[in-house]
Amino acid sequence: MRIKNNTTALNTHRMYSGNNAAISKSAEKLSSGYRVNRAGDDAAGLAISEKMRAQVRGLSMASKNSSDAISLVQTAEGALQEVHSMLQRMNELAVQAASDTNVTIDRDALQLEFSNLQEEIDQIAQTTKFNDTVLLEGIGGAGAAPTGKANFQAADQANTGLGLDTISITGAPVGTKVSIVTSTGVAGAPSATGEWADDGSFKLTLSAANGEILTQEMVDKAIADADGAPAGAENFHIDMGMADIYCVADTVDGVTVGETTLSDKPLITFVDGMGVAEISNFSFNGGGVKHSITLTGPIGKTLRVITRVGNAPGTVIGIPQAYFETHIDGTNTPAYQPPNGVDMILVARLDPGSGYGAGSLNTAFNSANGNQVNAIDTKWFKAYMDAPIRYDTNTRSTDGWFDITFAAPKEEPPAVNNGLVIQVGAEAGHTLTINIDAMNTAGLGITKEAVKIAVAGGTAAESRTAASAAITATRDAINKVSTQRATLGAMQNRLEYKINNLDTTTENLQSAESRIRDTDMAKEMSEFTKNNILSQAATAMLAQANSLPQNVLQLLG
Repeated sequence: MRIKNNTTALNTHRMYSGNNAAISKSAEKLSSGYRVNRAGDDAAGLAISEKMRAQVRGLSMASKNSSDAISLVQTAEGALQEVHSMLQRMNELAVQAASDTNVTIDRDALQLEFSNLQEEIDQIAQTTKFNDTVLLEGIGGAGAAPTGKANFQAADQANTGLGLDTISITGAPVGTKVSIVTSTGVAGAPSATGEWADDGSFKLTLSAANGEILTQEMVDKAIADADGAPAGAENFHIDMGMADIYCVADTVDGVTVGETTLSDKPLITFVDGMGVAEISNFSFNGGGVKHSITLTGPIGKTLRVITRVGNAPGTVIGIPQAYFETHIDGTNTPAYQPPNGVDMILVARLDPGSGYGAGSLNTAFNSANGNQVNAIDTKWFKAYMDAPIRYDTNTRSTDGWFDITFAAPKEEPPAVNNGLVIQVGAEAGHTLTINIDAMNTAGLGITKEAVKIAVAGGTAAESRTAASAAITATRDAINKVSTQRATLGAMQNRLEYKINNLDTTTENLQSAESRIRDTDMAKEMSEFTKNNILSQAATAMLAQANSLPQNVLQLLG
């Protein structure tokens, strides 16, 4: 018998402490409702539970995003309902105005209402917003008519009297026809006048006498002053190549200088093996206006650009490799024998006030074939300028040069969809894009400038023709709005299905997470009761264990 260490009491106390700890944990789970209150309760279960919680909360927010998107779609569609009503009325007015039972005053009254409805459609497009986002002026969908671009070489100056360069046209809708003609009957020559036809084509009329100059500013003013521009032609521009158009003879009446149709294709067209080189802030030695030039040619070919002293001012010469120049004394010496690796030389001389455009360079390239010794196919060399080059100082008295090598053109970046991106899932990339076409008068093709049902000061026939065209335009606009409303309705239905799926997934994930994280109250109560009884029993046994050493007193007598 030992009294120093009461092993029975120590054992009983250990069991008593364990039972109390178990009671404490059970009480915590019962009071919090969670089976896992700390990582020690279930380390793996905690990690899985937190991952599920993130997904559940993400899905819940995605469901809210989708609900907000439905509200946005309904806002846009509700506004388009009113646009539809106005278009129906406009079509009705156009049909009424197309009948000659109306006199001028009647048609003017119809036009007044028609114009106000056009203004209101634009007003609705500008003011229909959702959380400060304008909805009906084009979001990732089709806006106003896409703008086009075109180049064409001017007609022979001997037939027109005008010394023109390559002409570039941009900014009008794709499909716009543009023509440039000469005239002798315009008072106050030199002059430039512009005219938009009912079919959306543009005619620029130029008039000047021998020695007179037509400036780019005159052309710009002619475009700005022209009435009846079609929708989408706000940035229409004609670049005449040279800063000034020099008239070498009197212009001839009615001669077409050039004619083209704008397309959505780039001005620079590449073929297999064609490369590009871009020169920014380009200038030849002696200063002058700096511009950017894009040159195209065979990939890998090197072009040397030289300022040449001795050519006539403003001339540009293209020289292939190993070209020999003939001198006055009859001797032939290499003019510019390029070093190895240089395939073509472009030589230019500019004096103050002189200048050239892309056409001057292209003419030099085209004529270079006749001067070559080694076969260089120069027809692929071509120049594009952002603006004509003119000089305000003399070129230097010594030659200057630099080389460029043609490289493969860069691939166009993929088109960016600028629609409204809605996060409709818990993971990155789970998105849905809402596109809304421009529903203003420009996007619908019914601007006040382009669509009328009465021509002010015009004849009855002119007004009738305008009204007939307006019938077609308003019908087309009705169809566009109908298509857009149908698209929005389909998007709303899709979002509703999306919300149902998100909510179902959230419910099932929440149930799975609950099995990991939440307390099974019945089971935990059983554990609590068991541990409570064991604790009470351990208390009783501890009392008995503490009384055992008293038996030693009997041995002591």
